[in-house]
Amino acid sequence: MIRRLEYRRIYRRLIALVCAALMLCATVSAGADDGEIMSYEPDTNSISGWPVKNPVYGQSCVLVDAETGAVLCALEKDTKRYPASTTKCMTCLLALENLSLDGTVTMTEEGCRGVAEDSSNAGTVVGEEFSVEDCLYMLMLKSANDIANQLAIEVGGDVESFAEIMTERARLLGCTGTHFHNSSGMPDDEHYTTAMDLALIFREALKNDMFRKLISTLNYTVGPTNRYDGERSYQNHNSLINPDSEYYYEYCIGGKTGFTNAAQRTLVSAAEKDGWTLICVTMKTPDKTDYSDQARLYTYGFDNFKKTEVPGGAVVLPNGVDTSPFLDLSNGGSSPNPLYTAEIGDRDGKRHIQYLYSGLPVGRAVVDIPVESVAESAEEIPAGDALGAAGSEKNGSGVVGARRAGSPLLPIIALIILLAAALLFAGSRYRKELEKKRAEQRRRYQARRKKENSGFREAEAEEIEIRRKRSGSAEDRKDGGENRETPDDTE
Repeated sequence: MIRRLEYRRIYRRLIALVCAALMLCATVSAGADDGEIMSYEPDTNSISGWPVKNPVYGQSCVLVDAETGAVLCALEKDTKRYPASTTKCMTCLLALENLSLDGTVTMTEEGCRGVAEDSSNAGTVVGEEFSVEDCLYMLMLKSANDIANQLAIEVGGDVESFAEIMTERARLLGCTGTHFHNSSGMPDDEHYTTAMDLALIFREALKNDMFRKLISTLNYTVGPTNRYDGERSYQNHNSLINPDSEYYYEYCIGGKTGFTNAAQRTLVSAAEKDGWTLICVTMKTPDKTDYSDQARLYTYGFDNFKKTEVPGGAVVLPNGVDTSPFLDLSNGGSSPNPLYTAEIGDRDGKRHIQYLYSGLPVGRAVVDIPVESVAESAEEIPAGDALGAAGSEKNGSGVVGARRAGSPLLPIIALIILLAAALLFAGSRYRKELEKKRAEQRRRYQARRKKENSGFREAEAEEIEIRRKRSGSAEDRKDGGENRETPDDTE
């Protein structure tokens, strides 16, 4: 009975402790929702000799060179996430490649169908006519979902077929974690991409002059149509290019925003300084921290890295890093620095090289040197190893993830586990001490009983002996009275 009461007391204390810790976690989470925003440390910070970037608010990000695809900063760049309306970058690219700007688009029932009233749309009606150019401005500035649907129909015949074209085009661009299921970016389990893939898509789109014009336009007005007498005026949602915005970044040349409750904020943009263009992607970012994230990432890139020309291409490396090993390697020599290596492929009679720094892609080149002359000097890099020694880890979905920093919940959860383990250990030790104490009490009790029993037996034996002696004395007195000898009588 005593043991049960002790166990119950221990478990009640453990439950009370866990409940208190959970309440603390909830309080911290509420505090984060009320303004305390979590931040995450980039994966690239773990590369030896690489410039350290302060934590970012987005759960995925990547900063790349638009020319070479060199990665300057990355956080969970290969993690699959909802792209929201940044999807429209691919929709726009395919429309530019397949439709004439002065062509006419007529809204259909399928194009207008399935667009929620509270979602971003242009309020079009069936039979309304627009030029392709007007549609593209509504797509990229207004982020109109009805226009995205109709452009998909114009190019692919229907939205589903167009989504397949989008996915295949992404694959041809080198995307490895992208699957499109619609043309607008509405939430869908089968509609996802990664920060790195989104950068590759945007990089390709930047090669189109009309795309650059679309993303850099601040305001655009669509004139009256056959179904609407008024004008439609739109303003670019990207605050990085708006001089009147507190988030204005002078070097930004344009981008595309996105938001859904599932995706949170997504943003892809480009910035150009001194003739050097960088692309930045941030995903799953709270509030408007994506703008501050991207501005700081661009500053980090322009301030800490330098692009250097090499035969057939270029590399982007931290300031002060010696580039001579790349020059030697591209000419068939061996690299004296183990941090430098290259992936080699042979296409169209050309040798294609991807330069890496500790496994991180930092440049490309195409030269006329045979592959065989350099194959033995190139260090092999496992397929798909984008960060190499960057210290990345697998997340729950099996894609490359990151070690996060700055989250207050992680140490609290660890503390809960440690406290629970300590309490269980203490409870175990208490039970052992209790058992030991009870065993000692039982031993003393048994010894006392044994002693008491021994004393009782001795007293009883003594009593028996006394009784025996008394009984013997009584017998002696009886015999003396009846048989006692008397003196002889004399006459």
